[in-house]
Parts: sequence; C-alpha cells; structure tokens
Amino acid sequence: FEALPAIIKVMKSGTSDAKENAVGALLRFTDPSSVGTQHTVVQLGAYPILVNLLHSGTMLAKTKAAFAIGNLSLSSPHLSVAPVVNGCLCFMSAKPPVCRVHRGPCDVKTTFCLLKADALSALVNLLQEREGNIAGAAIHALATLVSDDD
Repeated sequence: FEALPAIIKVMKSGTSDAKENAVGALLRFTDPSSVGTQHTVVQLGAYPILVNLLHSGTMLAKTKAAFAIGNLSLSSPHLSVAPVVNGCLCFMSAKPPVCRVHRGPCDVKTTFCLLKADALSALVNLLQEREGNIAGAAIHALATLVSDDD
C-alpha cells in the first residue's frame, strides 16, 4: 500500500506514458474481491483522477481507467444498502436520498458509485471509440449498473 500515494500522484500529474503505467498499476488495487483495498484507493483520491482520465487521457489510459472504475463499481451494490424502515411511517422525517440504481444511499467515497462520480457520460462516449479495447472497458464499467435481481 505504500506505493499507492505515489501511483496516484503520477496519475494526476505525470507524463502521458507515466499516467498509462500508473493507472495500469492501480488496476491491481481495484480488485473487487478486496473492498478494503478499494476503499484505500478511493480515500486517497483516485476516483476523480480516473474520471478525468476518461475525458483527457490517452486511449490506453482511458481503457485502463474504465476498467478500474468498473472494478470499483462492482462493489457498489454490496456497499449501498437500502434503508430499512421500522415502525410507523407517519413520524418519519424526510427520506434519505437513495441512488436510482443501487436503491440505497450512494456516494463516491463509501460506495464507489460511478453515477455519483459523474463517470456515466464519459463511459457512454467511450462506446463510440474503435481503437483498442476501449469500448469493451466502457461496457465492463457500464454493465455494473445492471442488476441481476430484477
């Protein structure tokens, strides 16, 4: 984990080649089987940098960023739990805001929601790319918004 701050710094301010390599290294830390590691990545500020790379990175950086966002987003359904309502609804204060996809409270730092990270439009735009595997990476991320239980 000691390398994460340095990796994220390079993603933010390195050369184009260095950013590609850094986001590739970060991919290892976005594995959905390690939510604790994902939390560390997000708490260190990687998510907005990944979204920025979707807009302004090289094709390879965009591809790797989309895969990383998809990996983070795979954890969102498990981290965003719909609120349980107990007792009489007549005394309930305003409902807490819930994500229209995950049906629970979402934000970037706690549930890795790609909607809250404003990544959706950039990912949709990547579907039009013909270069490399960028459209496939975007599909990987966008597919995390589809629920299996409906």
